[in-house]
Amino acid sequence: MLLMKLNLKQFGARLRSLREDKGLNMQQLANAIGVSNAAICKWENGTAEPLITNLYVLTEFFNCSADFLLCKTDDFDAPLPNDPMLLTVTNNEVQLLDTYRKLSESKQKLLRNTAKSWLNE
Repeated sequence: MLLMKLNLKQFGARLRSLREDKGLNMQQLANAIGVSNAAICKWENGTAEPLITNLYVLTEFFNCSADFLLCKTDDFDAPLPNDPMLLTVTNNEVQLLDTYRKLSESKQKLLRNTAKSWLNE
């Protein structure tokens, strides 16, 4: 669970505040980021947590850092990491990481070994 150690109520309140600051209702935000209205409602009420791919889209949409969105900082303009690898992560890479994290440890190991073997071809 991505937000297990974070307060989902705080995350929901932050998301609601960002949405309202843009003058959007839940349906408009849902349409803008490609999720259901129910997903936005659950996130804002703290009854569900978004997938990492959705977090990525939210940070892009609101132009804020994940730390701000996840309530790890109250500084909206906190600088983004300077690591070039973090700044060039594509949506496909985010989706791949999300899928990888859903695999069992044994399947993660198998996937890592397969990828290494592909590099050695």
